[in-house]
Amino acid sequence: MEFEIGDRVKAIKPHDGKYAIVGVKGTIREILEGHQEGKYARVEYDDNVGGHNLGGVCEDGYGWDTTLDCLEPLSHKRKLINKHRKLVFEQWTYLLRRTQW
Repeated sequence: MEFEIGDRVKAIKPHDGKYAIVGVKGTIREILEGHQEGKYARVEYDDNVGGHNLGGVCEDGYGWDTTLDCLEPLSHKRKLINKHRKLVFEQWTYLLRRTQW
């Protein structure tokens, strides 16, 4: 699953020994490349997880850098809406090309 900034997620396992994030929902604020672990997300959690402030992005205690394999998406709704819009646009474009004025 490819995550994007703004995606709503839930932590499904601890990262870097932080068990307080497990089961907590949050919002991805940034996606970065890690040195050894690959990509990771800077997540602002809905509850205080005893973390940090993501460098001033959120309230202190609510942020935690989390590898993507520790996260589960909460909804595919936004991706489905964008996919639908693209399909409608392609169909409309096709009909316009086929119509003779």
